[in-house]
Amino acid sequence: MANVRTTSVVNITISTNVWWTDTFRFGCTEVSDECCAADVDTTWDFNGKTFAMDLRPELGGDETFSLTTENGRIVVTDATNRILAFNVTHTDLAAALTVDTTYVYDLIMITTATGERTQLMRGAIEVNQGVTD
Repeated sequence: MANVRTTSVVNITISTNVWWTDTFRFGCTEVSDECCAADVDTTWDFNGKTFAMDLRPELGGDETFSLTTENGRIVVTDATNRILAFNVTHTDLAAALTVDTTYVYDLIMITTATGERTQLMRGAIEVNQGVTD
């Protein structure tokens, strides 16, 4: 993969009483208020890619929760502009994750044709109990 830049560190907080639907855009594909011409890179996109992300209580720990494009928990919303979203129900979150716990994760992009794996982001996910049932 040509010009994928360094992995972003993104720490996330989620609650177990709402759907997890965060959306992320990776890099700039056009000049905008957030991106100057020097930052624009159209040499890669999300076409022909799948995505995977595991949550674990610690590095090297057992997988606690898995998100993939195959299981529908990661959705590519715009392949050309490199935008994807998480699509996880509150019932899935509550069943799989422990409240007041922080998990580590990384988000991996997999090129279908070659199997090449590229880490797009990593960090920690803090799980909170929501107030409203």
